[in-house]
Amino acid sequence: MTPKPFEQHPVPSGADRRTPPTPEPAWQESIEESERLRLRIARPGPNTILLTAVGEVDSTTVTRFRDVLLPRLSATARLLVIDLGAVEFLNVSGLELLRYAHSQASNRGMLLRLVVNTHAVRRAVWQAGLDTVVERHPTVTSALETLPTARVPEGVGSTGAADSAGILSNGER
Repeated sequence: MTPKPFEQHPVPSGADRRTPPTPEPAWQESIEESERLRLRIARPGPNTILLTAVGEVDSTTVTRFRDVLLPRLSATARLLVIDLGAVEFLNVSGLELLRYAHSQASNRGMLLRLVVNTHAVRRAVWQAGLDTVVERHPTVTSALETLPTARVPEGVGSTGAADSAGILSNGER
């Protein structure tokens, strides 16, 4: 039995003879990273940085979040407010970044505050135990209200030497 040849359909001259690519289903469309997480930086005061995040902080966007956040920790500001009020999702990698940022800010004498007002983010912060470590506020206004005075790392006096009594030159412990 001999195979029958395929039917030939006439192709107009100048037309592309290749099979046109089929579009992927809508559920597989990749969303640009910048569309999933938007970040904005503001300086509401000379000693304050406000970093506002909008969207999702997950394993695909956390690198961008880190690249914007970490350089702000080396600034001369004394207060860094991270506004997560418009964040819809915050996964473990984002929580680990916030914990690391808090640690680095503390080491540099900078105060880090979070604005958390959505249930999903509040729950994630609570489950990660960040609510006991990082100062949280319901609004940006409340987070910016009081600017801390210059902080000196614990155990270091004004001369830079460790104080054996644990009392700083300004009377703090």
